[in-house]
Order: sequence, then structure tokens, then C-alpha cells
Amino acid sequence: MESTELKAALEAILFLSSEPVKVEDLASSLEEPAESVSAQLEEIKRTLDDHVGGFLLEQAAGGWRLTTRAEHDAVLKKYFAKKGEN
Repeated sequence: MESTELKAALEAILFLSSEPVKVEDLASSLEEPAESVSAQLEEIKRTLDDHVGGFLLEQAAGGWRLTTRAEHDAVLKKYFAKKGEN
């Protein structure tokens, strides 16, 4: 798999995963070496860190997950509180 294709596949899996995903599970399901998966995860993390958007990629509970940045907590609480009123 080309690196851009691997990166896109990893982003898609991480976006839909509700729990941290282990490198070994990603490598196995994508039939890619764990080293390639790790390298792409680090690249995604660097890109998101440099972009400073609404979310980031972090290591948690032995895996990787996409999560929102802490500085957006107030906005998220306000949005979901209003949404719950409807």
C-alpha cells in the first residue's frame, strides 16, 4: 500500500473508532508492517499538531485515538447542552 493510501486508511479507521486502536491491530487488518503503520501515525500526529485545528491524535490506553483539543471543551459543552434541549 502506498504511504498516502495507508495514511488515508488509518485516518478513516481512527475517525470511526470509539476506542484507542493498537498499532498491531491496525497493521494486521491492513496487512502492513507495524513499523509502516507507526511511522504513518506519527506523521498524522505531526500534521495535526502543526495544523492546530479542532482535533489531535494521541496515544492512550495502549493505542491511538483521535480526540478534540482541550481548548475547545467549553464550546463542545455549550453545543451539546443546547442540542440536548431540542
